[in-house]
Amino acid sequence: MGITDPAQEYFKDGGWGWTGTAWVKLGLLWGYYDRLAEDLGDLNPGAGSYTKYSTAVPAGEVHVIRGISYMNNSGARGALDFRAYFGALFTFLYAAPVPGASTPHFISCDFVLKEGDRVRVNQASVVAGDDIYSAVWGYKMKVA
Repeated sequence: MGITDPAQEYFKDGGWGWTGTAWVKLGLLWGYYDRLAEDLGDLNPGAGSYTKYSTAVPAGEVHVIRGISYMNNSGARGALDFRAYFGALFTFLYAAPVPGASTPHFISCDFVLKEGDRVRVNQASVVAGDDIYSAVWGYKMKVA
């Protein structure tokens, strides 16, 4: 027995499966879509707080963050933190009080972001002429 009636809900989008006796709705379909790699660095960002956000997750996707890195190649500056934003809410993923010059900071994680969510890196008290290297990476998943 197969799918024979295109007017039925189970006919489209692969959202149903045959158990051998009946059609049943399958679980949420999602899977690897593409790698996620975004440069959040800046050479000579200017003086003050350095704040950079990743691109917000678009509709129909989920982003799985696997790592975030940061290094100020010029000097020891103010406090550093990585955050994940869910609309107006956020959670800290990493914090360092005063990172040393040319000291890489890295977290390995498995953090899921949905539509509109994003990651932020921030360091207080940067100086004009600093070289900041920062990135976020992971993978993208499509949600059917």
